Amino acid sequence: SLMRYDAITLGNHDFDFGTDALALMLESAAKKTSQLGIELPVILLANLDVKSDKRLSKAFETVKVRPWTLVQKGGLKIAIIGVIGESAYHDAPDAAKLNFIDPAKAIKRLLPEIRSANPDYLIVLSHGGTISKNGAQIATFKITPNTLLDEVRSGGRVPLTIGRGLTAKARVALGLG
Repeated sequence: SLMRYDAITLGNHDFDFGTDALALMLESAAKKTSQLGIELPVILLANLDVKSDKRLSKAFETVKVRPWTLVQKGGLKIAIIGVIGESAYHDAPDAAKLNFIDPAKAIKRLLPEIRSANPDYLIVLSHGGTISKNGAQIATFKITPNTLLDEVRSGGRVPLTIGRGLTAKARVALGLG
């Protein structure tokens, strides 16, 4: 909240100590931010059904976890979807209680609803990618068909930004319209 994130998603380490610990963390965060008079960032998670885990489900309701949100920035409407990678699900203690949904399928299912909000941009906030263990690929995340998204930002050792927004700026800078 103090960093002014518009939205966040969960990742594999949020599940390191099991779903009860994650529920406790979310409940504590809700209580503390309420005491301080600040708001938690919106937590987005479109591809994990937690209904079978009553405590985690209640914690998700408390902090209002949702699959996507719409934010307004600089006169633009920006839709943001949150997804978690398959490795987080498989590595999570208590994973059998949860229903993991393929990220691409979850996104596709939400697109009609998101399109009805007429966003200028769509951001997929993903904690995923290709995960290897003992030299073998155990999970991957990709969006198909392989199209140029509005923008892709990748963190890690080398920050990377590609997409239509950057391409448009480059075209203008080069005098190509």
